[in-house]
Amino acid sequence: MAKTLPKNGREDLLRMIQRIAWGFLAAAWGLVVVALISFEPADVPSHAFGVQHAPVQNWVGSIGAMIAYRAYLLLGLGVWVLVAVVGIYLVAVTIGRSIDQLVLRIIGSLIVTLGVSSLAAVVLPAWVAVLDDLPAGPGGLLAIYVQDYLVGRFNVPGSILILILGLWVGVILAADQWV
Repeated sequence: MAKTLPKNGREDLLRMIQRIAWGFLAAAWGLVVVALISFEPADVPSHAFGVQHAPVQNWVGSIGAMIAYRAYLLLGLGVWVLVAVVGIYLVAVTIGRSIDQLVLRIIGSLIVTLGVSSLAAVVLPAWVAVLDDLPAGPGGLLAIYVQDYLVGRFNVPGSILILILGLWVGVILAADQWV
């Protein structure tokens, strides 16, 4: 028959597992931040350049180049919203703040991410030519779909208003305890 840990021992074990999980999440978050900052559009997984860099220029190496490329391809500039949300979560856990209704917070954060990406896709292409290096433009592939759907039905001003409303709903879901 297996021995069970006393209640204090189980709590200590759970606390230790949570700290280890926090450490892994913090390390992964740091690697993703560095990979996104050092994104180079001519690194290996890119489809935009015929001649790619022989040694990968991303500071995290080929894995970092792949992560940054896929993140910018899918979400564009909105990936920074997810990075910020995970960073805020890590800080909240560090200072001992509990986050209630975590599923609603995650859904709200995803809505804000998609809203920021879509707003970038609707507004920025006309004004910023520097963002041409991103794999799918400033908003990413998801935002291109949302942009095509909204602009085709509501034109640019209506699409901007709808996206701002979506951002507002997402922020309320993600952070109503702080608002």
